[in-house]
Amino acid sequence: MPIKYISLNILTCGVGIGILVIIFNRIWTASIIFGIVSFLIALVNYYVVKFHGMPLTIADIKNFTTALDVVGAYDIGVDKNTFCIIIFGGIALSLCLIGKRIEKRKSYSKCHIILRDILICLIGGSCIYIGYMAPNSIKPRNTIGFSWIEAYHTYGYVACSIENTVQSINVINMPEGYTEDKVEKIQINKEKNRQEKPDIILILNESFYDLKQISDIKTDKPYMQNIEQLSNSIQGYAVVPGIGGSTNSSEYELLTSNSLQLMPGITPFNVLDMEGANSIVSHLKQLGYYTVGAHSEKPSNYSRGRAYPDMGFDDVYFDDAFQKEYYADRGFPTDESLYRSLVSWYNEMPQENPRFMYLLTIQNHGGWDLNPSEKDIVHAENNYGQYQEQVNEYLTCIYMSDQAFMNLLEYFQTVDRPVVVCMVGDHSPSFAEKIVDEEYTENEARKRLRSTPFVIWANYEIKNENLGYISMNYLIPTLLDKMNIEVSPYYQYMLNLKKEIPMITSYGAYWDNLNDMHFYKDSTKYTDMVNDYFYLEYNNLQKNKYQEKFSPYS
Repeated sequence: MPIKYISLNILTCGVGIGILVIIFNRIWTASIIFGIVSFLIALVNYYVVKFHGMPLTIADIKNFTTALDVVGAYDIGVDKNTFCIIIFGGIALSLCLIGKRIEKRKSYSKCHIILRDILICLIGGSCIYIGYMAPNSIKPRNTIGFSWIEAYHTYGYVACSIENTVQSINVINMPEGYTEDKVEKIQINKEKNRQEKPDIILILNESFYDLKQISDIKTDKPYMQNIEQLSNSIQGYAVVPGIGGSTNSSEYELLTSNSLQLMPGITPFNVLDMEGANSIVSHLKQLGYYTVGAHSEKPSNYSRGRAYPDMGFDDVYFDDAFQKEYYADRGFPTDESLYRSLVSWYNEMPQENPRFMYLLTIQNHGGWDLNPSEKDIVHAENNYGQYQEQVNEYLTCIYMSDQAFMNLLEYFQTVDRPVVVCMVGDHSPSFAEKIVDEEYTENEARKRLRSTPFVIWANYEIKNENLGYISMNYLIPTLLDKMNIEVSPYYQYMLNLKKEIPMITSYGAYWDNLNDMHFYKDSTKYTDMVNDYFYLEYNNLQKNKYQEKFSPYS
């Protein structure tokens, strides 16, 4: 970190202590409170970074109960880094207690206290203004949209946390130049009539990722052979919001086709009101579909117990509704067992309606050092050093996902109704960024780390295609279009936009059809098209939206 950012973080901590001094009127009290909070954040942050790949954010605090549900899957022990944190924390708190003895010997008049507080406000206010708010502030604005991990390494945890907190308060950013008149005037021409209504099975597969995206990996056994050789399918890679985490962010972009570029740093289901929100659920319900949403964990995880019903799922299933099975010592139910539950619910759905089922899996969730090495089915022949065992267990998980998916398709091949199955990964594993081959440029590595495989298959004849890279928010409009299912003007606009800009990301950049990267802040020949998409999305997020632009064509 440059010294100016180190200094800014230290001064910001000083401002925090100053505020506590004004509140408690004791320097030692303020220091010990700040010290305890800092110690706890440091300790928690170490494990969050170690197991999750990125530091603690304001959203993670809201997700505390979700974190508790999965923490048992990690080997949390005291190592040398934990020991250092405890030692430094102890030293800091000891100094605070020494300060208590010194402060007890002094008495201050009310005038002295008032002057002290005024001075704290002036100095603190100046630090915050110069550091964060001035036109040429020390810390640049909007630094965490592209990469929270890189930003915190560059600008410091305290400074980036302030930006993250402000963004969490201002949940939805209005695009520059937005007006309702502009939305109303956006022309969207319907391309064709789409009249099919096959059953749709949509699977968001936890940590489902192909390490070949970032490494020339060699294995003793193919780990994704069935999907790679699958005929009668459409395949490609979906560019997701985050690296090594952010399941709910991918889930939100998948189900709503809204980019999180307008909502940086949030956990959507915890923050947004999903009641009445447009999504693939509401879209298909208007087309007469009966809908089911399911996740094998507790409904409290990322507020899904509230969000799924609010989106309009007719039936929702969580936790104990599944008949779960596990592999060796891993504490997450297998895809195979979840698919068996999915099939049983599928057969219970009304016969007269086309059916939509959405399932979020969890088999491949980290950590990936839970099983003894002899339980690994697939082994990497590359040398990944300290990550070797994690890579082997992870590849074994992907191998099992590949097998389970094929078994699911074999079942639906026997069904006498038209069925489409779509599966996509939500993010890469947290260790992935540690094993990226040096041949990839920084921007290419960012894209590849966020690119998870997707596959669309049907039990009737469709055209084999490889779509390359598209962003997650395009996946549902693409599925509807390829399967000849009616779309909305919003989906149609996205299909038109995808031809020119196949990747609209949530971290400040987009890629055109020549694979050139552009930043939203720059003016290009695509700027008006991109802006119109964000104008439509922003309107879609409002309660008084132009609903005719987001409902299926009549």
